[in-house]
Amino acid sequence: MDVIRDRSIVQLNENQVRVLRTNLQATRDRFEVGDLTRTDVAQSDARLALASSNLAIVQGRLRASEENYERVIGVAPGNLQPPPPLPTLPGTAELARDVALANNADLAAIVSRARAAGFDVAVARGARLPTISANSTTRYTSLLGTAATDATGVPFSSNTTTSSGIGLSLTLPLYQGGAAAARVRQAQAFRGQLLEQAIGVERAVVSTSQAAFATYRASLEAIESNQIAVAANQLALEGTRAEQTVGTRNVLDVLNAEQELLNSQVLLVTARRDAYVAGFQLLNSMGAAEAEDLNLDGGPLYDPIVNYNRYVRNWSDWVDGPMIRPVATRTAPEQAASPLTPIVNSVTRPRQ
Repeated sequence: MDVIRDRSIVQLNENQVRVLRTNLQATRDRFEVGDLTRTDVAQSDARLALASSNLAIVQGRLRASEENYERVIGVAPGNLQPPPPLPTLPGTAELARDVALANNADLAAIVSRARAAGFDVAVARGARLPTISANSTTRYTSLLGTAATDATGVPFSSNTTTSSGIGLSLTLPLYQGGAAAARVRQAQAFRGQLLEQAIGVERAVVSTSQAAFATYRASLEAIESNQIAVAANQLALEGTRAEQTVGTRNVLDVLNAEQELLNSQVLLVTARRDAYVAGFQLLNSMGAAEAEDLNLDGGPLYDPIVNYNRYVRNWSDWVDGPMIRPVATRTAPEQAASPLTPIVNSVTRPRQ
């Protein structure tokens, strides 16, 4: 959206420079025949210089937006198409807030961490409770070839014996030097920290959703207002030019009308960009801007369940999995040295 906005602004400023250059030449021609004064020429010249300066500034801003696009996407922006329409957004700020509180991923994550910290407190408290353990033993003894026998070879006693036993043990910690209580207090402190963080994230979600909704609605209203302003300024410029030809308007009036038209056009382009970006910020705060929600074609997404099922039955320490290769494209020139493949040199110690 930044690239589309800045390209439109550059085109508007380029057109403004062309118009002012034509006006300057016409003003000079009329000055040569005595129809205008040197002041009119100076005013036209100053406006052209100012427009050229603004053009250089917006061209630099466009270059920065294109570089940022290449950093995120991996390729330079080509002929970008208009973005698709936004999904259906809530009609009120309260509805946007409620959806965000129910679906925001950051809030769900911190709440789950706080809940897990509560179980950690229970585990720490368990170190002070008695422990009951059960055990059983079975012993089998064979005396084959060692037992005494009578004259006929029959043993006086059985060659094998079997014994079994079962028991219970109870361990009751009486004193642990305060370590158990310290671990409980530590777990409670961590849980309290996460609870405070959860409230902070909740506040941020509410604030972000409300602010994004307000910005989105304001941008829509700005679009309507700037569309009216552009139409009015176009009509005013045509009327000012016509009045100049009959002598009721001067060159400065025409220059001011042209500048007001440019300003309204730039504001309209900016408002359209702001409305679209604010809509995405609202979707993001509501947890509806994930790759699955937007049907983005960015390759397979990482699924921890798939990776868990792939290696859950492996008991070997030598299963490393496939070698990870970079998927992103480089934006540096091919001949440039890459820090991803550093050259390792031997270290030579300096002579003493």
